[in-house]
Amino acid sequence: MRTERVSVLSDEPVEFTVGADVNGLPYDPRSATVEVAAMTTFDDPGPGDWKPGTWDVSTIGTYTASVNPGPSGMALARGTYYVWLRITDPFLGVTPVRAPGQLIVQ
Repeated sequence: MRTERVSVLSDEPVEFTVGADVNGLPYDPRSATVEVAAMTTFDDPGPGDWKPGTWDVSTIGTYTASVNPGPSGMALARGTYYVWLRITDPFLGVTPVRAPGQLIVQ
């Protein structure tokens, strides 16, 4: 599990790598909806916990889901959070949910 640290004052996005494949072949997940939940315990997120995320891709083809935990985004208070990603892909008819890491807001 990866740990990211960010200042409570920062409005920069935090990114989490997403590996995507279909039948063993690389798949571009950016047509899917990505949502992010930040929980103070490792409990499952509820319906109101999910916030919109965005997609990005690096020059080498690595896909990342990102969210702004800062004042103009999720406005998270200082603390340690378990981050959850929910990816809804209507083309494939799947909705994977993963916990890629922790976020420490300081």
